Amino acid sequence: MARRLRKVFVATATLAVAAAGGLGASVLGLPLPWLLGSLIGTALLAVSGLRIAGKPPAFPERIRLAAVPVIGVMIGAGVSADVFSALGQWWPSLLLLVPFILALQLVNFAVFHRLGGYDLPTAFFAASPGGLIESVLIGESRGGTVALMSMQHFSRIALSVLIIPVLFTFVTGQSVGSAAGASLAAPENGSLTVRDAVLLAASGLVGTVAGRALRLPAAIMIGPFLASAAIHAGGLTNASVPTVLVMAAQVILGLGIGLRFVGQGRCTLAHGFGLALVALSLSLGLAGLIAIALSASGIATPEAVFLAFAPGGLAEMSLIAISLGISPVFVTTHHVLRIVIAISLSSLVFRLVCAVLNRRGRMPRA
Repeated sequence: MARRLRKVFVATATLAVAAAGGLGASVLGLPLPWLLGSLIGTALLAVSGLRIAGKPPAFPERIRLAAVPVIGVMIGAGVSADVFSALGQWWPSLLLLVPFILALQLVNFAVFHRLGGYDLPTAFFAASPGGLIESVLIGESRGGTVALMSMQHFSRIALSVLIIPVLFTFVTGQSVGSAAGASLAAPENGSLTVRDAVLLAASGLVGTVAGRALRLPAAIMIGPFLASAAIHAGGLTNASVPTVLVMAAQVILGLGIGLRFVGQGRCTLAHGFGLALVALSLSLGLAGLIAIALSASGIATPEAVFLAFAPGGLAEMSLIAISLGISPVFVTTHHVLRIVIAISLSSLVFRLVCAVLNRRGRMPRA
């Protein structure tokens, strides 16, 4: 009983820090405040070495995972029948994902291998531009170091969430997202009826179960997104997820990212963040070039294309899109395909890289 009470106390205190961070960011008018503030507050707590009742900060994984479908359902609520006709107009940017992913993988692999000194499999799968869990698992099977690969992926996501809204503010010269009054929740159409609540909850639950059964990438996000999109495009409901749930989901998502840095040494973190910043800068530069090239075609605005190609987490990039007033469906579609392509090609490209290095006599020996 005492052990259980201690776990509850640690989880409650950790959540309080995350919520306080979100509230502080909201008061300061930062973009995406509940996600960013929670992430920053929890990450600072994680790296500080402070303990709560003798334990490091922690939060139940099941509750953290339960927050992800909320975001999927929310994004799916923005899908209408008109979206499907727009898919046919997006094919040029969708096709560009393949060379973009290959270029990104190889460039960031060089950063981690040459500059960071990571071994071959660790560097290659840490550089994967999609499928965090899948990339780490495949990398582990190839002999990569799990801790380093995980840290790089979480650093990439954390830095993306921190930098991209600020970058938009710098480029546009004006406040964006929540700082400009934008809301992450779609306008709620009157009061939420019991029928609407049941349909939204069912899309989250059924979508999660079906997504896992079908082994979709990022299943707990993609499954609810597709289920919610189906009921909204089919006209069964036009209800949106209540704002308070969206805010709570953001706090828990930020908390989840921040907690990944518990137990990491400060020197290791500093080295990892430095490498992640170099890799992310190159990634965002490439995404910017694609945004400029595609904007003339009229497919989407440069901002939308840039965000669709930005190598952040699927849920986080979709939240940023909503915060910045950009179509989350356009962004989500590209990120889903990015994850699928990155996972599908990773093992094949890794074998090709190893073969090339082996022929050049640069393959490290066991």
